Amino acid sequence: DVSGVAIADYIAGTRSSPTNGVVIRACYGLTDASIANGACPQFVTATLTVAGQPLSITLGDNNLLTRGNNSLTYIKQFDVAVADSAGVAVANAIVSASVDITYYGKGSYAAARTWCLNEDTNRNGFLDVGEDVNGNGKLDPRKADVILSFTGSNVTGSNGRTTIQVEYPQNVATWIDYTVKVTTSVAGSEGTDQKSYITSFIQGDDTNGSFLTPPYGVGGCTNPN
Repeated sequence: DVSGVAIADYIAGTRSSPTNGVVIRACYGLTDASIANGACPQFVTATLTVAGQPLSITLGDNNLLTRGNNSLTYIKQFDVAVADSAGVAVANAIVSASVDITYYGKGSYAAARTWCLNEDTNRNGFLDVGEDVNGNGKLDPRKADVILSFTGSNVTGSNGRTTIQVEYPQNVATWIDYTVKVTTSVAGSEGTDQKSYITSFIQGDDTNGSFLTPPYGVGGCTNPN
């Protein structure tokens, strides 16, 4: 135009690109003839990234618990689903998952609980200065009291889904409040979902289950007993 500016539109395809994976080249010359038939006497380039559709991730579960090896543990499974903005399943999405113990309970099983904050405030798994609130010489609860794993791959299948599970020993059932978090990202778009639960037990185990004995003691949060 009269300002020396030319504008063109770039319409991306349906597939995303690596970061700065698309190179746009603009050729120019002093006359129309100089750039005819694909000639490019002078040019400038710019890079851009074609992002995929925004992602959504959902963490789902049911009310089913199963027993682990030798009936020593309980297992709770979760469905992780990844979809794009159109609700279409996203295959081959890499899912990251984590579990965090937020509170642990103290007191008698049949009485009201005292819920105490996880003593490992920085979540590094080491007993640091000032973290041993109850003064028993160790961190409560232990990080391994609830562990998370993938039942298969951490990559979604053609249906946009994968499965994770948490497993904990029977003796901590009803005594731990934990949070499961799942995340996935692609082409700059990220999705996250998280939910909190209290460790539970299989019906019937409350007659003689090991969790009837308080695993973390009966005193208050500052009491080692």
